[in-house]
Amino acid sequence: MECKQSVEQQKLDAVYKELSQYQHKAASHAGLSDSAFDIFYVLMQLEEGCSQKTIAQLSWQSKQTVNSTIKTLEKKGYLKIEKGKGKECSIYLLEPGTAVIREKIAPLVEHERRMLEKMGLENARALIELTTQYVKLLKTIEEEEQHAN
Repeated sequence: MECKQSVEQQKLDAVYKELSQYQHKAASHAGLSDSAFDIFYVLMQLEEGCSQKTIAQLSWQSKQTVNSTIKTLEKKGYLKIEKGKGKECSIYLLEPGTAVIREKIAPLVEHERRMLEKMGLENARALIELTTQYVKLLKTIEEEEQHAN
């Protein structure tokens, strides 16, 4: 069975792949794995003592990936894990982790802020709205196909 992409699909795929490559290069430039980069990116936005569950939700990574990466970052001295009730853990940045955010993550966040500013508020909102709609439709179609099978 042959299923060819439309020109629009090809262009959209190319944009998403280019964006993914940009994010991977940013992580590599920071000397971090993609997962560690995403975790630091989320930690920059959160309060001290956040949970691994929250980090997983906001970074769109599996709990297993976050758990493994956080243990690695702890061993490297970037953060500490404090055990709570049951399986709950709180994550706290140490000075080396704070330095990574200050030196590697914050400049990228500022770069993204300037990019959205140059794009203009109306265009930025339209991009967010259309991308959100695209993701919702992908999920809907996937659910419909699962129910049909």
